[in-house]
Amino acid sequence: MFQVPGESSYIIRSLSSCVAKIAKPDAKESTAGGIGFIKILQYSGSLTMPPCTEGVTFLILHDPLDFRVSDLNSIKNVVKFKSWDI
Repeated sequence: MFQVPGESSYIIRSLSSCVAKIAKPDAKESTAGGIGFIKILQYSGSLTMPPCTEGVTFLILHDPLDFRVSDLNSIKNVVKFKSWDI
């Protein structure tokens, strides 16, 4: 789903300017021009465990999203998800 190193993709570039501003829960920030999801297939569904009623939006990519290492590190500082370590 992601490819590092590379030049950050259109979605990552649109998010990179506001990542630090949304580090705290419930923080909100808008991006200039919005986020370009046009190349991503989206569909609604639910989790596969009962009661299977949780709303989930699945995002399907045709090609991996490219990341610059600096953009990946700024997102890691906010998300703090260990499997992102490289």
